[in-house]
Amino acid sequence: MEVADGLDHTIPVRDSKRPDGDILHFPHAAWNHFIAHQARDHN
Repeated sequence: MEVADGLDHTIPVRDSKRPDGDILHFPHAAWNHFIAHQARDHN
């Protein structure tokens, strides 16, 4: 999985094994919620 940063409105995410494949765009709030949930579950 590759995650780009530096964009104003979305966080683009793609499969690093398929760089020409689809890109998912997440709003910043949704991405931050996902990361916080992952961090909480892995501590």
